[in-house]
Amino acid sequence: MYYIGLLWAEPDGGFSVAIPDFPGCYGTGETLDSAAADAAMSLRMHVYGVLDDGDPLPAPSGPDSIGAAPDGAVAILVPAPPVGMAQAGVTMTEALLAEVDAAAKRAGVSRSAFLADAAARHLSPGESDTS
Repeated sequence: MYYIGLLWAEPDGGFSVAIPDFPGCYGTGETLDSAAADAAMSLRMHVYGVLDDGDPLPAPSGPDSIGAAPDGAVAILVPAPPVGMAQAGVTMTEALLAEVDAAAKRAGVSRSAFLADAAARHLSPGESDTS
């Protein structure tokens, strides 16, 4: 599944991507590729957060229903992670768990979404169904 992302060049350099179906879901980067990759990572965290909260994912909007875009923005497709979820028990020290919870809170995501994203970042492409 893919969601539409709106990609534009920033006036001071670099690029940004907004994913309208997920308010607050953005990616940035110095290059087109890095901005698109950052948007995919942000989308992954948003999707996991929505699922962890028990809410349904929004259906991907079509190109005609995206609405206003920043001047010069172009539409790109941003891949969503697979939505099949499985539970896994993990064991860690209380101190590490407190750090994980604090980092997840700063990122505005659940503990599960934070840990899933951290795991996906450390796996090579093709080894994980989350990227």
